[in-house]
Amino acid sequence: MKRSVVIGMLALCGLSCGCHEHFDTPDTSGEIPAANITIASLRSFYRGETVPIREELVIGGRVVSSDEAGNFYRTLVLDDGTGGMELRIAEYNLYTIYAPGSYLTASLQGCALGERNSVLQIGMPPDAYSPYPTDYISSRVLLERMLHRADERPEIMPAVVCTLPQLNTALCGRLIRIDALRLRPDADRTVPQPWEGYRLFEDAAGGTIAVYTSAYARFSEQETPQETCSLTGILEYGTAGGYGKQFILQMRDENDCTH
Repeated sequence: MKRSVVIGMLALCGLSCGCHEHFDTPDTSGEIPAANITIASLRSFYRGETVPIREELVIGGRVVSSDEAGNFYRTLVLDDGTGGMELRIAEYNLYTIYAPGSYLTASLQGCALGERNSVLQIGMPPDAYSPYPTDYISSRVLLERMLHRADERPEIMPAVVCTLPQLNTALCGRLIRIDALRLRPDADRTVPQPWEGYRLFEDAAGGTIAVYTSAYARFSEQETPQETCSLTGILEYGTAGGYGKQFILQMRDENDCTH
């Protein structure tokens, strides 16, 4: 049975804090609703099944994803410094409306809370027999009522710098940077190899992380680096093709790999 968020928990968590078709650009005049719960606190409501949100919960955060290069699809990822969260939105070219670095607040009442690959997910309540934890937010009227953008210049949020041993699922959904990685080439493929699909990288101690690149990404056919590099992306944890369970980075574009 699906659980609902209760007002008592709102009071508790609201006090906690931690570290080619377009719709019109949202009006940013006037005050926007203030966040009353952190993403880290919101995560505590999820217990393995979809949660309908019936209370007036508002989260805030900066946009750390971008669909400009085609490696993110109908999704917007927010990071508030305590955690990351994915919004499932049935629109394309979201980067033209909610630019990376924009500060948004999202009114979650009437939405559903789920999780995919250990990333907290907000969308609409799914159909009874849907295999997905949430459905896309497809109503533009609802979206414009739900999302509020601060009237300010975008401020790019720096990635959280980690080593592979420091990774944990609480970081999933956040923008992460990992330095000093090298590609572990697939034994059955010739080198160089393209980004498309899952590519396994390792650190000096032999720890591994997978990088996922969609076939629709503009850089999917570019060659993966042969030298030591730094990788930045949204962190996930799940099955990475033939590599099994792995932490996974999803880069925003080719510039998220630096040498």
